[in-house]
Amino acid sequence: MTEFLHSDEQGAALQIHCHLCAQSNLDGGGHSGSRVFGEKKKLTGRKIEKHVHRLLLKAQQSKHWDKFTKIARHSVLTFTPADWPGLRGAIALQLSCREDDFGHFHKIENSRGNRPKKNSQRTKGKRSNPVALQMLRDEYTRFVCDFVAPHLASEDEDILLSGLVFQSMPALRVAPPSEVAIGTRHRDADYRHQSYQINFWVPLCPAFGNDSQSNTLWVNGLKDWPDVPLDSDKLTNSPLNGDFGVVHRFYGNGLFHQTYPNNTNATRISLDFRVVPGYLYDNDWPGSRNGNGKQCFFLGGYYRECKFDHESGKWQAQECET
Repeated sequence: MTEFLHSDEQGAALQIHCHLCAQSNLDGGGHSGSRVFGEKKKLTGRKIEKHVHRLLLKAQQSKHWDKFTKIARHSVLTFTPADWPGLRGAIALQLSCREDDFGHFHKIENSRGNRPKKNSQRTKGKRSNPVALQMLRDEYTRFVCDFVAPHLASEDEDILLSGLVFQSMPALRVAPPSEVAIGTRHRDADYRHQSYQINFWVPLCPAFGNDSQSNTLWVNGLKDWPDVPLDSDKLTNSPLNGDFGVVHRFYGNGLFHQTYPNNTNATRISLDFRVVPGYLYDNDWPGSRNGNGKQCFFLGGYYRECKFDHESGKWQAQECET
């Protein structure tokens, strides 16, 4: 597993995470094989498991829970790819390949003689492409404001009034054929994410999984929750399938998810990000503090915010001072 990370500890930096197993025996770990800005190591141990359980239980007992589950349950959304060319265009520029080559990017890397090394970085220093990062930031922000926020607000009018908090930059996942899975089975709650957070997962090329092969992410309880409780042993494992133009919405904070070794002939490249309804967001959520009491996730750092402007009738991203 190789992680490419660009971050700025003082604020909303451009971040991009690229994980390349490249048929090596490099071990995976962390948050789906990555760590994002502000995020610490996975919380482990029996005491931590009880702590996460208490936080999730507290959320389930709140007056907002029933309404929240309606916008957090799994949904497959679709958009017109031609409306968002920068999402794939920025990644093609960053990876120095054509968009049509995403599915066999591992072959391109092999032809270049690249064997990714753990902790090597493509998005800062000499390996960075600031033009690609800015293109991604602009297009991603527009995607959140013009697609994601209106979608959620149409299902929960309180979001229209309070706004939407969203991950400052999406995570980029590159999963080539490999004998090693990227990352470990986890919930986002295991990494101190607050309970009312919703995941969005966008494949940039074909992502697929079945009983015999997979190059994609699997979510336990994807099709069952919230009808089946989070702690039920009856939750079933399901893959996130699709191509560019599909968006999976799911409750990654409370549902375990993981990848399996990519035993296909296709690299999977995808983006994922997280959002929190404005009226449910806590900028100093106790569960997100690290062992020293420092807040890991906050506006102007891991998160940004967008609000609906009634005069223009559009959602607009807000810039935060840090």
